[in-house]
Amino acid sequence: MRNNLVAAGASILDYVAYNTLLVFAKPDAISAAARYQALAAEYQPAFKLSPETSAVFAAAAAAKLQRRRRRLASSTAASSPGTSTSSSTSSAAVLSTPDPRAVRGSVSGLLNNAGAADPASQSPAASAKATAALNSLSTWRNYKKAFQPAAVDGDPAAASPPPSKFTKPSPSPPKGSGGADADVPELYAASVRLVPELSDKARRTIAETWPPALAEALGRGAANDSCRPQAVTDGLFSQASPVLLVYFCDEDYEAGVSWLSAMSPVVWVEPALKPSLRNAVAGWILQTGNATTAQFNNPTSALRPYWQANLQGQGVIVGLEDSGLDMSHCSFLDDRWRPGSLRTLFVGSPPRLYLPDHRKVVQYMLPISSGIARWFGDQPYGHGSHVAGSIAGASASANGTFANTRGTGSAPQGRLSFFDLAADGGLYVPFPIDDKVLPYHYAVGARVSSSSWGYDGALAVTYSEVCRQFDAFAWRNPDFLSVVATGNSGDNGNMATVTAPATAKNVLSVGATLNHPKNLAASTYNMAILIRYRDASGTLQSSAEVPLRVAAPLNACSPLVGNYSGAVALVDLYGTSPTCTADTRVANARAAGAAAVLFIAANTNFLDGSQEIPDVSDPRVIYGVITRASGLATASLLTNSSLGITNPHMIFLYYPDINLGTDSVAYFSSYGPFTDGRIKPDLVAPGGMVESALSAAGITPDTTSDTCSSSTTQMQGTSMATPLVAGHLALVRQYFRDGYYPTGAPGDVASVGFEPSGMLLKAAAIVGARSLEGGFAANAGFNLGAAPDGYQGWGRLDLSGTLPLPGLTHPLFRVSIADFGVIDSGEWIYLPGIEATGTGPILAALVWHDFPGSGAAKKNLINDLDFGYLINGSSFTRTRIDNTNNVERVELFGLKPHDEVTLVVQGRNIRSKLLTGADAALPQRWSVIVVGHFNGTLRTLLNPAYARPPRFLLDTQVTMRLPGGGCLSVSASSNASLVTNGACSSSSAVFTLVEERAPPGDSSIGPKLLSDSGFLYTVRDPAGRCLTLPANSSGTRAVLAPCNASDLGQKIGLFKSPSQDGSFYQLVVGFALRSTGSTPRCLRQTFGAFLGLYACNSDDADQALELRSPVAGGAGRVLPPSPPPPPSPSQQGPQQQWYPYSLVFRTDWYPTGGKYNPNDYDYLAEHNGYGDDSFGPAPDDLDIIVSWTWAGANYTMGRWATTTSTTQSANADGSSTNNVTAATGAVYGGDNTFYGTQYELVYFQAGVVPPPTAFHVCIAWRYSQTPTMRVVMTVFQGYVVSAPMTKLFDTTKPADTSACSPASAGYLGTYDPSAPAPPPAPPSPPAPQPSYSHTLLFRTDWTSLSGVKGRLTKPYDYDIVVAWSVGNVSFSLGSSVLTAGGGVYGGDNLRSNGSTFETVFWPAGVSLPPTNTFHVCVRWFGNPKPMALVTLSVFQDGRVTTSSKTIDTTFEWSDTCAPGAMGYIDSYWVGGTRNLPDDGSYSSCYTTPAPSPAFGLYFLAQWSAVNATAAGLARPLVDWDLVVAWRWAGEVYELSPYSRFVAGAVHGGDNMRILVPTNSEAVYWPTGLTGVEPSPTQYDVCVRWFQAGRLNVTLTAYLGTQLVLRVAKVWDGSTVNSKGCSPLSSGYLGSYSYTGASAAAGSGLPGPTTGRRALELSGGEGEAGTAWMGLEALASLISGVADG
Repeated sequence: MRNNLVAAGASILDYVAYNTLLVFAKPDAISAAARYQALAAEYQPAFKLSPETSAVFAAAAAAKLQRRRRRLASSTAASSPGTSTSSSTSSAAVLSTPDPRAVRGSVSGLLNNAGAADPASQSPAASAKATAALNSLSTWRNYKKAFQPAAVDGDPAAASPPPSKFTKPSPSPPKGSGGADADVPELYAASVRLVPELSDKARRTIAETWPPALAEALGRGAANDSCRPQAVTDGLFSQASPVLLVYFCDEDYEAGVSWLSAMSPVVWVEPALKPSLRNAVAGWILQTGNATTAQFNNPTSALRPYWQANLQGQGVIVGLEDSGLDMSHCSFLDDRWRPGSLRTLFVGSPPRLYLPDHRKVVQYMLPISSGIARWFGDQPYGHGSHVAGSIAGASASANGTFANTRGTGSAPQGRLSFFDLAADGGLYVPFPIDDKVLPYHYAVGARVSSSSWGYDGALAVTYSEVCRQFDAFAWRNPDFLSVVATGNSGDNGNMATVTAPATAKNVLSVGATLNHPKNLAASTYNMAILIRYRDASGTLQSSAEVPLRVAAPLNACSPLVGNYSGAVALVDLYGTSPTCTADTRVANARAAGAAAVLFIAANTNFLDGSQEIPDVSDPRVIYGVITRASGLATASLLTNSSLGITNPHMIFLYYPDINLGTDSVAYFSSYGPFTDGRIKPDLVAPGGMVESALSAAGITPDTTSDTCSSSTTQMQGTSMATPLVAGHLALVRQYFRDGYYPTGAPGDVASVGFEPSGMLLKAAAIVGARSLEGGFAANAGFNLGAAPDGYQGWGRLDLSGTLPLPGLTHPLFRVSIADFGVIDSGEWIYLPGIEATGTGPILAALVWHDFPGSGAAKKNLINDLDFGYLINGSSFTRTRIDNTNNVERVELFGLKPHDEVTLVVQGRNIRSKLLTGADAALPQRWSVIVVGHFNGTLRTLLNPAYARPPRFLLDTQVTMRLPGGGCLSVSASSNASLVTNGACSSSSAVFTLVEERAPPGDSSIGPKLLSDSGFLYTVRDPAGRCLTLPANSSGTRAVLAPCNASDLGQKIGLFKSPSQDGSFYQLVVGFALRSTGSTPRCLRQTFGAFLGLYACNSDDADQALELRSPVAGGAGRVLPPSPPPPPSPSQQGPQQQWYPYSLVFRTDWYPTGGKYNPNDYDYLAEHNGYGDDSFGPAPDDLDIIVSWTWAGANYTMGRWATTTSTTQSANADGSSTNNVTAATGAVYGGDNTFYGTQYELVYFQAGVVPPPTAFHVCIAWRYSQTPTMRVVMTVFQGYVVSAPMTKLFDTTKPADTSACSPASAGYLGTYDPSAPAPPPAPPSPPAPQPSYSHTLLFRTDWTSLSGVKGRLTKPYDYDIVVAWSVGNVSFSLGSSVLTAGGGVYGGDNLRSNGSTFETVFWPAGVSLPPTNTFHVCVRWFGNPKPMALVTLSVFQDGRVTTSSKTIDTTFEWSDTCAPGAMGYIDSYWVGGTRNLPDDGSYSSCYTTPAPSPAFGLYFLAQWSAVNATAAGLARPLVDWDLVVAWRWAGEVYELSPYSRFVAGAVHGGDNMRILVPTNSEAVYWPTGLTGVEPSPTQYDVCVRWFQAGRLNVTLTAYLGTQLVLRVAKVWDGSTVNSKGCSPLSSGYLGSYSYTGASAAAGSGLPGPTTGRRALELSGGEGEAGTAWMGLEALASLISGVADG
């Protein structure tokens, strides 16, 4: 049907709905649709009016009525005695169209129920307020003002607004235009969109004939009529978005708009709104995800991490439009140009200052030629200079870079394209923006723009014409992205407040968060007025409280019914009339006893000045106004008797009850979702009190870098958040463009630079955005949930969540992209290549620039794409179903190592193909980015890291070793053949790689590569012949042939194999590199020992060729070292997790080959773990072997070790002729088959210093269920000290059980502990918490303990038990007692859904038992694993408290649940502030340890009653806790009894739970045993109390055994505990600054060389089972060292 319509001459303009198109054609062309049973109807004028026009019509009618009343009053006064009268006539409006009210049809009723009062019933004051909708419109007076010449000597003369050359000149400005005469009526604008297919002749005809015809139709034909409509016609000649602006008097607005809508070329008419204007600390937040207090106080103490990596915006230009730019400010000054002379360099129309070599400003645009001096520069405290400073403002430094100050912008070496929108305080935005603004940015190279302006008021919550224009420009230019502020109307409750143009689809809409951390008492944001109540269960929803009562009747126009004594009365203003004024309503409320009145606004506008604010004459009355949406919602809630609401009240809260920080959304930030359901804002960024450039008036003409102003000021608003995002996206663009992708190191062999699309930048911002879950939405008054939502969008921008950077992000964190994709309806695009590591989540985002929407459509999405994934080839799955947004995100948590992830893009419906015109002919582009913990890369030509062959060593001679052990060589039987099983030592196996530049690929595929297209190689044998593929077809055998420079079958790309470490490569033939429709094919070893061509598959081991040196048996050739890494950022804090051993080698193994294997977990699925493998399948039996040489002796540790005369080794039972453990301190952790694990360990005991030598690690195998095993080696020295090394092994071949060396068949890698260790990885973010609505809920989650995080295990049968006592009676709840005391057991995990958690809860509304202590335990059944990590979560009153504990299930659980029972987790004190333990059991704590040489740093707190020192007085035990807190390199650490092992430190245990309870607790760093030093920083020490009492507390600190601090204080335990520990906290004892000069260093701790055996240190005698050193052994060791 579509094609037939087009063939008949029709133009298809808009997609309106799934079954409706807007078609512009002659009637006979429409008949073509009848053949397809399609219905056709005329596009009536009423359908062309936007819904917002109804509100403007109503406001215009009210204004007209107001003038009639004024004229009537004036006439009455003039007719009174003693005065003379005069009469005047006015010409009636003669319309050439029917009554406009008839034209409007059903549109007029859209806002009938919005609450706008009938103008006929309004008082004069109210009537004036009812015209407020007109105040949101652009006016002719402001337009004229923009064109008035400046009264500045020497400034070029400027003319009145230039009329279109096709129209008669506009009349002279009416007297008083510009505000001089208030009696001259204002003219208000309407925007008229016309069909784009109009010819130039038709456009000229419209420009010439419509304005005079419209004036005559309105009766405004006289040239001197002050209400003659005015038309701005230059927008008509935009080929893409022809727009006509027409200005009317308010009394003519409805009639004029109706006349325009009746014109057949008109597509849409809407009110033309008036535009308005809508980072050192912020930079830390946006680059690292947060800002510490130290960074807030001193943000310039160090360079932000991405700046340190030299990502500072070099070469990136950002466009922006704003109020003006002070180019004489230090942030923008370039000494090569005198600021006062710059205005003489403007040329053209519109005027343009083009300075391609300027340090900061590449281009300065003015919208119109009306006096350059009026426009150029900024106002004092200018909005534009502040915004520009946040993007790229930076003072020049002496070394030619920039000065790092508090006001330095996000991209300090970036540059700007500036478009000035303001003169004399007004704002003028040229229309259409996709023709008159954005192309100027694009022309100078800007691909990101920042727009901190928009339209205000409820009328602007729409998808308006300016939104279409933003979307149209992005659709035509997919490499461009506009960043737009959402607006500052967030304090208008219960209504969507994001306004145009932020409601466009193809922009990045930005809301605002706060710009400071928590606990800032001086923050003006730490306050809130809340309406709260208690629900039927007594739970407080959403201090002195003021009752809130709903007036009855609601409008309070008659005496109120009920008691309002001392309360705030909620009163509706709707229906204001002369007989029911605001004073009447207040009087009725006061008569009923109300103390104050809260008015509900009369209409649906924002509270921005456009609302009627009631005039209350009594100055003693307290009153306020809330939005109509909030007021009606509150009234409905409080009057609903079925909800059981009690105690509704208003309350004012301030710090510390309101303690907001970086995760809080600012109260002013406009919010969504948008009216069609789209997520708006897209994300948020700091916008509260952002510091940036402070402008002067205009330009300081003769300033230089020595005399310029560097002043800054703080401003707030989404205007401030938006440029911060735009500036940081400049860094993202530079990251991709300058070759930081994909590793974060531009010198990396795999690095590739390319031009990213704007879609990719938007996807990058969204995929890594930090969820603000748990933060506070000050614009809504509640805590935020997980993103996305309408308040935070997808979260807060966080570069560290998207861009890998060495030293900042986790070593396993990766990024991969597919950019500039093209898709059509019904097409499925698969993006394979990602393999999970199991160490963290994987997130992916799809973004597409959508075709511009239709104003007539309810949903603005035109082209609908879907985004999902496959896991290991499973069915297509989506994280969330979405047919509304043009952004979709995949979120994958809990993946197992080696899970294969395939991302899928589906073209569900590309509807733009139905339309006509040049824009509709463009393809639908898309972009995908994936970040997280994975190996590999997206295997698509849209990914530069996959499509561009990297560089190898130049002209290098190599051998090519294949997985079978043989090498590629010239066949001995056929001189032209190649075989894959040749001897690697043979000269026929030596080949030469000759390098050449790869030719450019198909430019239509993927992003444009920069610098080069990569490198190809010819592989030449010793005779000079080239490896050749005769054809590009699967199965083609490689042969040798004479070299031919033009033969693509001889060009080979060398791609690093993602599945193996070392010099393993896939060889891709040049046929299919970056070519349309070609599938890359790789060389592969085939049966028969030949080399053939097959589809590339990174998981195919036979495609991985190891390029080695030609020396027989030599190690693989090593690539030349990369350039030095960029300067490292400020040191990040260490991991929270660590091994308490001096050196650990761990090998994990996993089956491969696609076969499901139940052993593919750290613990075998059905193995009972106690040495009995008769139950279920046996584990894969692989064994670790570690060998080293030291002091002339060879050592080997592992199950397979053997004894020779020169080798000391240990067998599986730990025994040997010369016991290695006794001699070296090394321990074999035991056979995996004994424990049912899929890993083994070899480690050196705590207190043992490993020899500084090379350790070789191998694997040997006895049995495996799959022929190929993937083995991963990880090394720990406390923390992880080496990246995991991964190799594939063919376990069908004989195992090598001898001592390990690089030549061994099972060789994994070598580690030298004397080599410098890389920085530790930051901790993974916490998983999102579930939420419940019960009065109290206990939940236990469990998992089998595993050394590899994120690996799944099968469900096991654990049961929760909750016990408590009332008097002498004990109660319990669990699987044996399902209900008790009002509580309910949530059900058995195995009988429900096989989950790994259970719950016990008290339902909402049910009272708790009369007790304040609940004990929680678990019990186990069947054959669980020997160790389980159980996490207890307690949910009450919206708070979540968690605890984790390790349970040894080799013991029988206890029949009772109480502290000390087997299976006991912890106890919960109702209403208390104590956290629950989050790690390890207390059973290993015997006594508080004393100071020791083994301790690098030691704190001891002791307490007693104030009078307990007197003789004969008892010293009762008191439950107080010692807490030590410190900050180090951006991390905050706290050590306490409920978090006992942190960053190498140990808490000695709760004083009430150790074997011998005492009134003291200790914290220490066992540096002498673990080698983990305390961080050189200040340590704050506090006590917390859980028992009342006034106690003396003494703090002592030691370095080793040297006393360095002693403090005594008295604290009262009846006061409230502080949540943190600092010098301002309750319970603070003192602080100690550790400098690293530990007295424990060099203390001569016993080790292998001091005569004390390592086994004695562990307390073992050499047996395999006792060689492990647990916490009990560590405690014993510490006591022993202290005693010694």
